[in-house]
Amino acid sequence: MRPLIGLFDSGLGSLSVARAILRYSPACDLWVVGDTVHVPYGGRPLEEVKGFALSLTEYLLKRGCAAVVMACNISSAVGLEEARKKHPTAPIFGMIEAGALAVGRHTDPEPVGVLATEGTVASGAYVRALTAKRNVRQVVQSACPGFVPLVESGAWNSGEALDLARKYVEPLITAHCRKVILGCTHYPFLESAIRAAFPYEVTLIDPALKVAEQLGTVILASGEYLSDGELRCEATADPEAFAKTGAVLLGHTFTASLCSVWN
Repeated sequence: MRPLIGLFDSGLGSLSVARAILRYSPACDLWVVGDTVHVPYGGRPLEEVKGFALSLTEYLLKRGCAAVVMACNISSAVGLEEARKKHPTAPIFGMIEAGALAVGRHTDPEPVGVLATEGTVASGAYVRALTAKRNVRQVVQSACPGFVPLVESGAWNSGEALDLARKYVEPLITAHCRKVILGCTHYPFLESAIRAAFPYEVTLIDPALKVAEQLGTVILASGEYLSDGELRCEATADPEAFAKTGAVLLGHTFTASLCSVWN
């Protein structure tokens, strides 16, 4: 039996993580939940987001998932530690840890940039992870409240996306950041606009790639699976719209059903 991995985010961001996992480890089944009734999480109180994260984690574990990925940076920042305490035998992965690991051991004096939602920036999670674990001397964060609505509306390649990217990367350019973490799972879909906004070459770090690697090591190393996995998608509101926009982002069509987690 192929392992079933559960993922959740406030909306379409979970699909960037699903994409990375399927590229790295195609032989697993994914159960993806987009909490579209609450999108975006970024401007909500951190305790409220924590409650969402814990409920969605429990929802996926109760439905047989062998592991859960908090495919959402703010959920990882505020909910991962408690979720692991509540479910000590379940592998639960988060984006903040993965992003810090992906930076590697930092030996040069240049700062590391982080593009994230207001909530993730306010939590300070990336600053703590990078300074304590990766020897980063300076972390320059920039909150990007307009990015998630752009992706959710399908405007990731628009002129507005480039205009916002230029605005949001200004602090990072001023600080001469050449490594930049995409600290929201919606942001990989804006990679072209973000790269174009920098006047120099920049390394964009997508934590989802490290999460996929971790899953491949921890979950999938126990056996060989000869067939590709299946993708199951749910949304807490308007699953048809989730599937329509998500199909463009993933590059293939899929169906989504209404998630019952809040019922």
